[in-house]
Amino acid sequence: MILRGCWVPRYTRWRKGSPSLSFRNGKFGRLTIRQEISPDIFQCDCQCGNELAVWKSLLADDIQRNCGMCIRRKSGRGSVHGHTRTVRTRDGRRLCRHSREYNSWSNMVARCQNEKHHAYFNYGGRGIRVCQRWMPEGTGRGFRNFLDDMGPRPSGLTLDRKDPQGHYEPLNCQWADPDTQARNKRRHLYPDGEPPVEIYGAMERRVESYQAALDQADDFGISPY
Repeated sequence: MILRGCWVPRYTRWRKGSPSLSFRNGKFGRLTIRQEISPDIFQCDCQCGNELAVWKSLLADDIQRNCGMCIRRKSGRGSVHGHTRTVRTRDGRRLCRHSREYNSWSNMVARCQNEKHHAYFNYGGRGIRVCQRWMPEGTGRGFRNFLDDMGPRPSGLTLDRKDPQGHYEPLNCQWADPDTQARNKRRHLYPDGEPPVEIYGAMERRVESYQAALDQADDFGISPY
């Protein structure tokens, strides 16, 4: 049941092979939107009685359909980070859905690490790297750090490096629209010749200082931003 007076944005997303998803009805699986916290985060109620903040992208991409606690109590399983969901099609096939944030993160890692990736030549092949803080780990810590640093990915925006000769790190990345990304290309910024890619060690030292600032803010119970 949607609470009266709750404003729900008129946003609709269509996925091939499935019905359109709309925020107008405010109902996503066991979750019901109560109110908007920010343009990319909603306050939701779960049928089990839990209240939680849910990223807009997780609803739009059909990833989060419950609070996670009620399902975990029944099955004993849960996603490491909550940004993937395995579904079974009508013909019995199992498909894994990913949030837009997870897709941005995994594509970033592949461009820099996988030599078979179609864009490796312009990223990893040039020496562009992903900071250790965001690198994949078995515990999912790298992706969770990415989420903490970048926040929700707004609709219509993608991952962009402020300095195209720099690496993927918290201080050099932003969610940007296509126009910003087009202006931020090397051929526009460096018409007289590209400077060398930043030394990897310099980036890691900067990220270590960034991590130290986060730890200190956490110790004092204050926001680092």
